Amino acid sequence: MASPATRASSRTRKPRSTTFRSSGKDGGWSDVADSKSDTAVVGWVSQALFAARVSKELVIDDRVIKKAITFLDSVSAGMRKAYYGTTSSDDAKPGTTLTATGLWCRYVFDKWGPSHPGMIEGVVSLTKKPPSEKNRDPLYLYYATWNLLRYEGEDWKNWNEGPKAADGTRKGGSRDLLTDSQIRKADEPTKQGSWTRKAIGASVTVASAPPR
Repeated sequence: MASPATRASSRTRKPRSTTFRSSGKDGGWSDVADSKSDTAVVGWVSQALFAARVSKELVIDDRVIKKAITFLDSVSAGMRKAYYGTTSSDDAKPGTTLTATGLWCRYVFDKWGPSHPGMIEGVVSLTKKPPSEKNRDPLYLYYATWNLLRYEGEDWKNWNEGPKAADGTRKGGSRDLLTDSQIRKADEPTKQGSWTRKAIGASVTVASAPPR
C-alpha cells in the first residue's frame, strides 16, 4: 500500500505528456510493425487514451489525436462516416463489430456525442442488432454497449433493460441476458454463479458498461 507521502505526491504531480510514437504513418495503430493500421487495434488503443483522459494523469499530444481522426476518416463509409472497415472503407457496413468499434473511437478521438449525425446513424444500425440469445458476439456487444451507454435515452434503455411492454415493464435487454444465463445450480460449487463459454458475450455486455 502506498504511503501517505506517496499518495500526496501522486495528487500534486503534474500530468505527464506522451506522444504515442507507436502510431503509424496512416494515423492509427496495428499489432504488426510497419503495416496498415487496423480499426480493431485502434479500438483498444482508444481505451487506453480514454483512461488517460479520465485519470488526468497523461496529456495526449493533439497531433496524435488529429492523426487518429485522419485514420478513422480513411476507413469510414457513408455521407456521415457512420460505418467502419478494418484497414479501409471497403468492408465498412452497418451494425458490425468494426462499426461499433469505429463509433467508440469517434467518441474518444473526435468527441462525437449523441447529437452528431454520424453517431446517430451508426447507433441506429447497432440497435437493429441488440443483445439476444442469437447475438452474443462479445466484442460487438462490448463496443456497442459503450456506444449505447453514451448515447443514452430510450435506445440505451431498450438495449440495457429491453423494450417497454404495454404495462410499462421491460425485459430481454443485456442485463437480463446476463443474469438469465448465469449458472444457478452446479455439481461443482466453484462453478455456481459463473457463466459458461456460450454466455460470455452477455457477461462482457453488462460488465463492461461502467457507471457514468
